[in-house]
Amino acid sequence: MKILTNPWKNDFLELVNQSKKSIKITSPFVKNDVCAELIKAKSSSTKIDLITSFKLMSIYSGSLDVSAIENIIDNNGTVKNFPNLHSKIYLFDDAKAIITSGNLTYGGMLKNFEYGIYLDEKSIVKTIVDDFNSLSKN
Repeated sequence: MKILTNPWKNDFLELVNQSKKSIKITSPFVKNDVCAELIKAKSSSTKIDLITSFKLMSIYSGSLDVSAIENIIDNNGTVKNFPNLHSKIYLFDDAKAIITSGNLTYGGMLKNFEYGIYLDEKSIVKTIVDDFNSLSKN
């Protein structure tokens, strides 16, 4: 277990680079510049599953980039909508997790004061994976 504060983008990209099967993310705000780095850093065989919230106001304000969604889908990823989403979960090969206040944006990873935790304890990560999968099915 490790406490994460800003900046944590390098920690994130290192875990992305290490992932061989899957990256699962929940984040209501998503920016294309971060997604482009994510896609560039991941292995071609690693699948991205993103759960976000398609709120018109988030798209209008620029907090959620439609181009980021398209970029993930174009790179064999899956994007799902959960309107009441507030969580920011990052899962790597269902073995490592980051739970943080930071969105999938440069603000969330570099600029804002954010606080999170990195976990690799199997039983806790399994619970988080199960919760993600349950949310994804809804």
